[in-house]
Amino acid sequence: MVRLRLRQILKDKGLSQVELAQRLGVSKMTVNAWATGRSYPTIETLDRIARMLDTPITHFFDEPAVALHLDHIIKLAADIQATCRAQLKG
Repeated sequence: MVRLRLRQILKDKGLSQVELAQRLGVSKMTVNAWATGRSYPTIETLDRIARMLDTPITHFFDEPAVALHLDHIIKLAADIQATCRAQLKG
């Protein structure tokens, strides 16, 4: 099971779950569900959280293999987005 390190990262950054929920425009129950592993944010939301907290997205995962694969997937997704945007413009 992939477990997010959201609770620890929030603590390290001095931010509460309620504050994160307000910044994201979601309920505090949603953030709590992410922090306790009952549900997970989308990759887009996790990316927003990582940027907001100035933390690499890979630091949210305990498992190094997951973090490594996720970093690769994010780079591929960015390349695909850039290609699609270029094709739409052209």
